[in-house]
Amino acid sequence: MKENEIGIMLAVNDVRNGLPRATVRQIHIGDDLLELEGPPLRWSIPGGRTLSIASGSKLPLTSYHSFALKGFQQWVGNWCWDLAVIRVEHLPRFLRVLMDAGWDCISGESALFEMWQSGETPGIDELKEAGLKVQEWLCWSCGCTSLAPDGKCAMCLSTDIKALPIS
Repeated sequence: MKENEIGIMLAVNDVRNGLPRATVRQIHIGDDLLELEGPPLRWSIPGGRTLSIASGSKLPLTSYHSFALKGFQQWVGNWCWDLAVIRVEHLPRFLRVLMDAGWDCISGESALFEMWQSGETPGIDELKEAGLKVQEWLCWSCGCTSLAPDGKCAMCLSTDIKALPIS
């Protein structure tokens, strides 16, 4: 059985040189579904060493919460952003971890924005009602999910398109 997956854009790289900072300061989920920002979350492992993230590993959002990665790509869109792909069913827990860490929703679909402001974690049903689309493909250059008729990315015209399994 194939799994549903969603791309999550992570502002994790130094704006001066694009090198990994081992912290995330902003997150974009889906195509304008939610934009979140908050206190920097440091990715580290016991002993204070920073963790290198690779596809097939885990996204260590906090020292207690990690999420299995189905895909990972550095410098998506520009060198400040990396793209992580996780299973859709983990998205509500992912959002709850961010909410508990003091993150804020700065932009998003209105029902989800209102839920966030009231302290409610959206579930899968609320996310789907708000327009969550299980992505069938993703542009690894810019993180976009808008496919042009010619099969290229509608945003950046890249041909670096990866199919995401859906159920």
